[in-house]
Amino acid sequence: MQYRDVMSPGRGNAVRPRAGGRYTYWTHLVRVPLDIIWLDREKRIVEISPNTPPCTAKDAVGCPMYGGHAVARFVLELNGGLAERYGLKVGQQLSF
Repeated sequence: MQYRDVMSPGRGNAVRPRAGGRYTYWTHLVRVPLDIIWLDREKRIVEISPNTPPCTAKDAVGCPMYGGHAVARFVLELNGGLAERYGLKVGQQLSF
């Protein structure tokens, strides 16, 4: 999501790392608030960072890290506020 001014409604970004792990994210050079959602191998939500703000620091080192508290196999990035709007909660299983 770096350098993007908008994410189209109803769209998101899915990341599938090569292996499950504790993945942290930052929002360096991201321009829109995001809901970052971590899912396990069964596609069960294990962590949500709602309305994660863009980092305004000029250097990535100054940006906070989000997530990484649970082992995840997938990470979804949605427009900030959509997790609440859709009623997404930790423990809920998604299908895709």
